[in-house]
Amino acid sequence: MDAAKALACLDKALQRAGDGSTREDVLGQLLSGEATVIHAGGAFAVCKLYQGEKLTAHAWIVGGDLKAVMGPLKQQAEHWARLNGAELATISGGPGWARLCRDYEGQGDLEKVL
Repeated sequence: MDAAKALACLDKALQRAGDGSTREDVLGQLLSGEATVIHAGGAFAVCKLYQGEKLTAHAWIVGGDLKAVMGPLKQQAEHWARLNGAELATISGGPGWARLCRDYEGQGDLEKVL
């Protein structure tokens, strides 16, 4: 995926997320190391680690080809989370994500024990 296509996918994912985050917010967090991008096939996830009751890997923004998201991207993101010591994985998303990620639980932000 070239840079122009990646930015277009990011913009589309930000519109769907609806949390008020901007491209500049995301790029700033990527440049500062607060977030990372995991890429697989035609899909990407912007992920962050944070410490709550458990170290959590959070897929903040996800975009691209749905088949890649549900296959290799999900596997790579969970692998990255485990490598970084996360005990819990979460995904920001609406009702559609709950139907697709059946191994995750919850409403709104979905979670899975790793």
